[in-house]
Amino acid sequence: MSENLSQDRVVDGLGDFLVASNLALSRAQESEELKVRMAKLEEELSLKTKTFANRETTMYIELKSLRQADKDTKKALYDKSHEVVTLEAKILPLRNNVVELEGLVGEMKEKIARLEERVMETK
Repeated sequence: MSENLSQDRVVDGLGDFLVASNLALSRAQESEELKVRMAKLEEELSLKTKTFANRETTMYIELKSLRQADKDTKKALYDKSHEVVTLEAKILPLRNNVVELEGLVGEMKEKIARLEERVMETK
């Protein structure tokens, strides 16, 4: 009977050992799966980080280009407006002369009309 009792104890101990070892093996496998999954997630995160960094760099370059284009456009606009002001300054005296000459032409037409009337009256 003591042999049966010791065999029962050994069997119970082995059963408990097998359950514990299966549980440990299962946890070890889960741990390995988690490690593999974590490695994949880290790799994916690394790729996304590189992609984001590339996009960010591209956007900074594009922004720099747009700022330069804006600066160039503003300079061209300033240059053209300065050119317009310069031309206006040259044209203004000519316009004033034209207005004065038109006034003189009007006066001359009036004088000519009066002279023609006098000539007609004297005939």
